[in-house]
Amino acid sequence: MNAIDNRDVQSLMTRAIVQDIKPEAEGVLTMELVPDGEAEWPASDAGAHIDVELPNGTVRQYSVINPGEPNKYVISVLRAPDSRGGSKYIHDQLSDGSVVRVGRPRNNFPLIADDRPVCLIGGGIGVTPLLAMAQTLAGTDREWWLYYCVRTPAHAGFGRLLDRFGDRVRMHYDSASGSAPDLQAMVGTFDDAHVYCCGPQAMLTAFEQCTAEIPSELVHIERFSPADIPADSPAFIVELVRQGLTLDVPEDKSILDVIEESGVQVESSCRIGICGTCETAIVEGQADHKDEYLTDDEKKEGRSMMICCSRSKSPVLRLDI
Repeated sequence: MNAIDNRDVQSLMTRAIVQDIKPEAEGVLTMELVPDGEAEWPASDAGAHIDVELPNGTVRQYSVINPGEPNKYVISVLRAPDSRGGSKYIHDQLSDGSVVRVGRPRNNFPLIADDRPVCLIGGGIGVTPLLAMAQTLAGTDREWWLYYCVRTPAHAGFGRLLDRFGDRVRMHYDSASGSAPDLQAMVGTFDDAHVYCCGPQAMLTAFEQCTAEIPSELVHIERFSPADIPADSPAFIVELVRQGLTLDVPEDKSILDVIEESGVQVESSCRIGICGTCETAIVEGQADHKDEYLTDDEKKEGRSMMICCSRSKSPVLRLDI
C-alpha cells in the first residue's frame, strides 16, 4: 500500500469498534478494530501501522498484525510506564464495544519484495510488525527466520500465531540466558539477507552496531521510542518566522519541546518521527533529519522536517511557524 500524505490522514479516519480485547502477555493487550457501520477498510501490508484516535483526543500509532485482511485491524498495545495518555487510556478505559477512530494503514517499514533471505528480530512489543511480515513470508518460498526476544516467558505472547511458523521461530529469554540476545549471531543467520529489527532503544543501538558493515539497503529499523539525542549534538537557534520568535534549542531538548514551552501550539502526535504530524516547512537552514517518515530524496531536498526528533546542522534554523 502506498503511504498516505499526513494532511489526508485525519480526513480519512473512520469510527471503529473495539472487539475481542484480551491480555496477550504481561502488560500487553491485543484487540481487534472493525468498522462502525458500512465503511470499507483496505487491507494493510506487512509492516504497516495505523493511527488510532482515542476518546480522550490522543492519537497514537500501532502496527497492524493481520496483513492482507480488509475491514479488520488487529493491534497489540504495551502499557508504557511513562505513558502520556495513550497506552494507559487503552489499558484502563477501553473494552469490547468501545468506539475509537482509525486511519488508513501507512507503511514506513515495508517488507522488501525480492528473493533475498529475511532475518526478523523483534524485542518485546517490537515484534508486532515482524509478525505481519512472518505471516506474509510463510506463504512464499523465501528463506526467513524470526527471533523473538523478551525478558521472561511471561512477557512473550502470540503463542497460537507463532505455532503456525514452526521451527522458523527462535525465542530468547533474558531471564533464562542471563544475558542480552546475541544480535551479531542473529544478523549472521543468512548471507546477503534483509535484516529487520524493531524493539527498545538499547536493542536498536546494538543492532545498528552489528549491521554497520552491511549495505544500508539491506538494513531496516522501526522505532517505538525516540532515538537518543547524541551527547555531542550541538545547541542551535530556531526562528519561528510567522510568530516572530527566536528560541534557543539546547543539546538535550527537541525543537518541538522548546516550541511548546514557549507557548506556541503546534500539531504533533507520535513524537518519534514516524507519523508526519509535526512536519514543518524549512524557510532557511539545514536540518539534521532523524525521522523515519520522509524519504531519502525528501531529506536531501531539505524543504521540510519533523520537529519532534530532527535537529539542525545550521547554527540558525528558520521555520514556517
